[in-house]
Amino acid sequence: MIAIACFCQFSYSYAMKTRLLAAAFIEVVCLLTAALAQSSSDRFRSLPRPDGKYGVARAGYDWVDRSRIDTFSNVTGVQREILVFIWYPTDRPSSGKAAEYLPNARLIAKSIGTEGMSDFWGDAATLVISGEIESDTVEATPIATGKDLFPLVVFLPGLGVPSTAYTALIEEVVSNGYIVASIEPTYEVPAVVFSDGRVVAFSDAATGRHQPAPPGETRERFLARMHAFDAPHLERWAEDMRFTIDQMTLLNHAGKKAAAFSGRVDLNTIAAWGHSFGGRAAARACQLDHRINACLNADGLATDGPIFRYAGAALPSQPFMWMEVSHAPPSDEQLAQYKISRKDWEKNHQTQINTDEEELKECPGGSYHVSVNLPGIDHLSFTDKPLIESDNEEDFNQAERALAAIERYTVGFFDQCLKQGSNHMLDQSVKETTGVAVERFQPAPR
Repeated sequence: MIAIACFCQFSYSYAMKTRLLAAAFIEVVCLLTAALAQSSSDRFRSLPRPDGKYGVARAGYDWVDRSRIDTFSNVTGVQREILVFIWYPTDRPSSGKAAEYLPNARLIAKSIGTEGMSDFWGDAATLVISGEIESDTVEATPIATGKDLFPLVVFLPGLGVPSTAYTALIEEVVSNGYIVASIEPTYEVPAVVFSDGRVVAFSDAATGRHQPAPPGETRERFLARMHAFDAPHLERWAEDMRFTIDQMTLLNHAGKKAAAFSGRVDLNTIAAWGHSFGGRAAARACQLDHRINACLNADGLATDGPIFRYAGAALPSQPFMWMEVSHAPPSDEQLAQYKISRKDWEKNHQTQINTDEEELKECPGGSYHVSVNLPGIDHLSFTDKPLIESDNEEDFNQAERALAAIERYTVGFFDQCLKQGSNHMLDQSVKETTGVAVERFQPAPR
């Protein structure tokens, strides 16, 4: 928590609690939510339409990695299992059935309760449960006609955030000619529903973020403890990414009947992408796997910079981009809570800025630093949450403008690295009137 307050980096996590709610009660809540939502005329339920030429379809896959043991399961010897959503381009207009915004939302609500759903979704939880959120994504349907191959982008969400909470952003990427595989990290999203109907809820033990601090713990010891925790945690998420690439490779070569996208994935152009904790894990995947051609960390940061420093590990050799959004400095109340003076915070903050820049300069594959500073933007502006929580047009438009800027530079980076530099917006290293600053660092000598 000190690191969060000191460096304005917010990792969204849940304090999920087991709630024994009667199934009948939950059913009543689910039936009532649609009426409640419709009675709120100022609630915005439709996500912005993607700008690319393709439509978007989504299919879910339940995969078991038989090379890894699930250390958080109550059953000894169980192997690591993850749920992955594959988003791929389709022809427009699409005749497919509209996809559920959060698959199995009602089943999840039965498992963790409406209060559990509200931990992340807030006032919009009822809309999510009842399926009132509208997007452009359709259920599994034929891939876009033609023979074009599409680059693969593997995505990890922030800690405690379901990957479908990034629907608008993912749709924009896919509509521009990419296949996105978004991972639901088991135990670290509100709940995962596997293909056989099993529901695995969020686990505090998996995140380790709520362990009590030892008496008299100094800031330095706190940071060391968090670093020791993050190392295996990031490793687990990075291995989820690598396993997903393995599975996509198998499906791509398994024949047209294996999946709608089989034979259409360009396995020579792969990117790792993540938000917050997922962004730091994406950087780790790039360190480990040279099949990956580019790495994007969206607003993920710790005291050692946007790339976690493993002992003896080199920085990623692929082109790297760190996109950050502006964060307000901590209030006096927050500083007092963590017993830090404003002067000390400012000193630590400047040290952090210097550390971040030095790390970006040292990247062997070159790097970009994109800073987005727009009204109302924050750590969750990469998700749909600010859009669907809006209760007036001004708030919705502000959230939409922030997301549009994030989308432009996300697609721009992928185009630059995976499509032979077809997009040159990142080469303009000047501050724009749009509130976006781009800084480019040439590849460091190896």
